[in-house]
Amino acid sequence: MNLFGKSFFWLLVTTFFGLLQLWIIIGLSNLLKDYDISYSQILIDGPFLFFTSAMAASITTDYHFGENKISSNFFSGFLFVFFPVVILVTCIVLFVGCYGKHVGQIDINFLRNVEFALLFMTLVYALISKIIFYNLNNET
Repeated sequence: MNLFGKSFFWLLVTTFFGLLQLWIIIGLSNLLKDYDISYSQILIDGPFLFFTSAMAASITTDYHFGENKISSNFFSGFLFVFFPVVILVTCIVLFVGCYGKHVGQIDINFLRNVEFALLFMTLVYALISKIIFYNLNNET
């Protein structure tokens, strides 16, 4: 399997298990007719925020504790310090901003857009990072 294929497969498996609680909630709401799901409440509870922060933190940790490094300090600093910090700070700000508030007090459209943008950026970040990791490991 090529680098992209390995990385994409890793991303699919990690996303499936990382969001397993969400998949179970959605599945239960479809199976049990008396079990209503509130997509607004799911956004407010922040499963995407916790998933993206865990993903960014684990990739960053893998890189910093790994033996193989990127030769460019600027590129590695951007990819494995700056970008994860932006993801984590954004997650914290969104979660704290929504914590304890009722659905009516929160702009759900804004929250949805930011969470999905953050999720998309994190998935792309994870894919690129894993391609780099697998490439670095193949060079040694």
